[in-house]
Amino acid sequence: MGEGGAENKDPWIDIVKWAACMLVLSGHFFQSMTKSGIMGENAIYRWFIHTIYLFHVPLFFVCSGYLYQKNSVVTTLEEWKESALRKLVTLGVPYFTFSTLTLLMKKMFHSSVNEEISGGFWQTLLLDPPSPYWYLYVLFFLFLFLPTFKSGKQAGATLAFSVLIYFFHQNPQVKGIYFLGGVAHRAVWFAAGMCLCLCRREIKFDGKCLGLSFLLFPLSIIGYNKEMQWLPYMLYSLAGGICGSLLVLESAFWLNRRVSERFILFSRKNTLPVFLMHTIFAAGIRTVLLKMGITGMGIHAAAGISGSIFLPVAAAEVMRRSGWLYFFVHPNVGRKDRRAG
Repeated sequence: MGEGGAENKDPWIDIVKWAACMLVLSGHFFQSMTKSGIMGENAIYRWFIHTIYLFHVPLFFVCSGYLYQKNSVVTTLEEWKESALRKLVTLGVPYFTFSTLTLLMKKMFHSSVNEEISGGFWQTLLLDPPSPYWYLYVLFFLFLFLPTFKSGKQAGATLAFSVLIYFFHQNPQVKGIYFLGGVAHRAVWFAAGMCLCLCRREIKFDGKCLGLSFLLFPLSIIGYNKEMQWLPYMLYSLAGGICGSLLVLESAFWLNRRVSERFILFSRKNTLPVFLMHTIFAAGIRTVLLKMGITGMGIHAAAGISGSIFLPVAAAEVMRRSGWLYFFVHPNVGRKDRRAG
């Protein structure tokens, strides 16, 4: 996401974005199920949430960095101004639209959501963005701060610096300013995606990297059990993010050209709408079922997960056909990119 209007000739990245979106959707859905008392917590649930949160959002930043480097040229002040204005519209419109809808839902149905809003409306939107839209908020500042790379040396230096600032994202002074903490936390993944783009001609499935990625599971079990005296949390989080991202990336490289073109087109067109609207529809479905006196976990899971996917897809199609309504999902869908694929 973030460069979704661009024509993408890399099917694997659509697979990665869809997989990341499904992991985000699953995390939010099951957390809200436990918050509303429909589903009880157990060790497997807690380990699953702990594990996917190591890498599902980093994957989005990797994809955004890759597409930014691939489709944009931001190396001069004029190009930076043009890019900043475009990103302000591209990310700002869906951010403010769906954050506002989510805030209203959370205020009205606070017992059916997994995270309540405590601050004021404008304070939340401008300084403490709601989940999952903080991704768009932080992404804007990454676009604002990072030019596109002109050389491998520039890419390597930026990646090294982003690793350095990663270890400061929990610093109280940095964390206290949301966009600074967010940039410090996520720049390493965004820069990694940009670096990945520089070597995209060499991208292919690597069984050794896939095998290495399975270290995610023993690592996350150790982390879940808090047996990390030998490994600082920052290193643990970074290692878990790398292993999880590798697992999805290598799986996508293997599936590249093996999945149907119909699925690729579906995921390319609908990842952003599902990401933007899944929490809204999930909360609506849950509220309706509870009002009807239906509390069975199976019914809630089936209706909630399917509705979280297909209702945003249907809504996006209606908005797309209306023309102007789709502006609130993808304001710059018709723009031309500066860099050839």
